[in-house]
Amino acid sequence: MSLLPKSTRSSSWSCSLQQIQKQIKEHQKSGSSMMLTELHLTVKAGHNLRNQIKSKNTTRSDVEELKKRCEELEKEIKLFEGKLKEMYKHLISVRMALLGILSSQF
Repeated sequence: MSLLPKSTRSSSWSCSLQQIQKQIKEHQKSGSSMMLTELHLTVKAGHNLRNQIKSKNTTRSDVEELKKRCEELEKEIKLFEGKLKEMYKHLISVRMALLGILSSQF
């Protein structure tokens, strides 16, 4: 069980959730849906490169474009993954606190 007081555990979990919700709202306001736009562009660049490889017209710039898109997507995924792990840890500590409360009542 966490050494933090119950109110701190709960507030840090809700704070993490609020931060993620805020980021999602900011991305939605800008007209994009989180990483979906970046993912779509990466897939499109991949299709273009594959078509050019089939027709043997591959250019260095096409390869560089796909590489750049993949790197950008990787960064976004790592950031999102870190925040999701943090929120998951807070959720587990809240569940443990709730189990402690329930077990002490019976």
